[in-house]
Amino acid sequence: MGGYFRVLFFAVLLLAIAVSGCSLPAGGPGVLTPVSPTPTPMPSPSPTPVPAPSVTPAPVAAAPPTGAVTGGDYSRTYSWEYKNVDWSFTAVVQKAMYDLFKAKPHSTGVSFASYAMAAEDRDSLRDAVSQFRQGGAGYGYNRYDDAMNIITFVQSVPYVDDHPAGSPKYPLETLADGQGDCKDKAVLAAALLREAGFDVVLLRLPEHLAVGLNVDAAGTSYEYGGARYYYVETTGKNWEIGEVPDALKTAGATVLPLQKNPSLEITVTATPLSNASGVVEYRAGYTVRNIGPGTAKNVVLTVHALALLQGENVVWRPEQVISLGDIAEGQTIRSDALLMMPAGEPTRVVCIATGDNVDRTEARTGDFVAGM
Repeated sequence: MGGYFRVLFFAVLLLAIAVSGCSLPAGGPGVLTPVSPTPTPMPSPSPTPVPAPSVTPAPVAAAPPTGAVTGGDYSRTYSWEYKNVDWSFTAVVQKAMYDLFKAKPHSTGVSFASYAMAAEDRDSLRDAVSQFRQGGAGYGYNRYDDAMNIITFVQSVPYVDDHPAGSPKYPLETLADGQGDCKDKAVLAAALLREAGFDVVLLRLPEHLAVGLNVDAAGTSYEYGGARYYYVETTGKNWEIGEVPDALKTAGATVLPLQKNPSLEITVTATPLSNASGVVEYRAGYTVRNIGPGTAKNVVLTVHALALLQGENVVWRPEQVISLGDIAEGQTIRSDALLMMPAGEPTRVVCIATGDNVDRTEARTGDFVAGM
């Protein structure tokens, strides 16, 4: 294991075996094989997208995990039960790794999949998953059990809405913080399940994020790309695969495949050039950087000045639309666009980037009065 992340696992049998004084050997699962039949798939219709109230499923109250920050490292111990086995998981995340993820962009300009598929934590998550699977093998866990054990662990992470909407945390951030909201926990579950070899997607619902898992199960599922993904709720305890909170049963879901799309970082400034006949000309200087992964395809930049007193989303003409083409990972493009607006008018310069495989990303200046 790398130096950034360490995990410790303990499994204790809760179901006492009293027949003929039978007991488990100390220190491990021994030869016990729990009876755990694989659920039989049952047909379930894909939900029809209809308006639904904004809701976050009420999580089961959970005590915060034990943990401490020692020597700059973050140590958290989580406990949960699956099939009469009491599991304990201790994660130690070094401060350098935690700071690395904290410094990454946290915005709607970064796709949810990019949080679940960050390259820097792959080895750490793979090591954790290996521990899960080795422990489960000692209890005769099948493929379904492996998935449910990971899901039950993530469900045990305390739910708290502790940061701005639309900006999830990376998996190691959530483990180090010892808590997360629906986005954080869904991203963590998706990342772990993916490392365990499962076909997994994220499901975006009104004001909510969940996981879709391609596994033999029953309940609510969604078809995508020729596969069926069963709903997985991660906000609180005791949700089974395929079980959807009542308030979300009629809500439409958007499937977000775990595909690594590039993310863009953009900045914009506004510099006055001239002021003649009551019209001020500004140079809008912009910077567009592809932070990866991969090439951003057919990027188009729209630059305009808002007419703040004329109504919502009204802009001063001309609006500049600039085709930047493909931007390679790590490449930065710097240039400028000319804008004009009446002198004395409150305004704000906005720069919007879109592309074939990137999320809409926006940057803006502060408000200012043209020509002042």
